[in-house]
Amino acid sequence: MKVLLDTVTFLDAAFSSKDLSKRAKDRLLHADSELYVSVASCWEIAIKYSIGRLALPEDPHKFVPILEEAGCRYATA
Repeated sequence: MKVLLDTVTFLDAAFSSKDLSKRAKDRLLHADSELYVSVASCWEIAIKYSIGRLALPEDPHKFVPILEEAGCRYATA
């Protein structure tokens, strides 16, 4: 199943947030799930981080390798 993560869900998943429901965690970890994140989410994270409205433990550009290692793809359309 293809799963498009919105920005908040992506950040919650990336940081193992307790805000994710059991259902969401199960879907994200399911072997048949193809995870996608929108390029717009990447822009949103970068912009909010750069203007100080999003606190992150590391610079946003460090998420790209993490996403790719986790098998997440970029949705462009």
